[in-house]
Amino acid sequence: MGRVYVLDVDEDAINALKKVIREKEIPNIDTIVTDASNKMPLFDESIDITFMSNILHGFVANCQADRVMEEVTRVTMHGGRLVVIEFKKQESPVGPPLSIRLIPEDLDRLTGKYGFRRNLEGDVGPYSYLAMFQREGACKPEDERCWLDRYSTVMNR
Repeated sequence: MGRVYVLDVDEDAINALKKVIREKEIPNIDTIVTDASNKMPLFDESIDITFMSNILHGFVANCQADRVMEEVTRVTMHGGRLVVIEFKKQESPVGPPLSIRLIPEDLDRLTGKYGFRRNLEGDVGPYSYLAMFQREGACKPEDERCWLDRYSTVMNR
């Protein structure tokens, strides 16, 4: 069983998750209170899949995106994935101001500087979308992480 590392700057959110982890006796989730714009307490190239949900726009708006992407690149394995969920750049009853929302091409420009290439995009409900990127580096066919390559191929048809 793999490990899941949950990082959040919000200590209350981490404490709420810790409670659920204890109640459900989930053994493979580690929680860390930290700011992703600082050095993450994770080893270099130790993460198969890095997941960011509805936060990247805030780092861009606060001029912290490059620092965050440096850390994401440091901890994500070569051939690993970055999955980003962001609010669509359209009026909606939820989400940040329209002026700071990101379109997939904004994500391409940002992540591309760090060796990530988008290979999947799709809607996640009426107000959000998902974009999946692969970090440069080969993913060997026998590596179980490559199921994502097969999945991406099927999804893009």
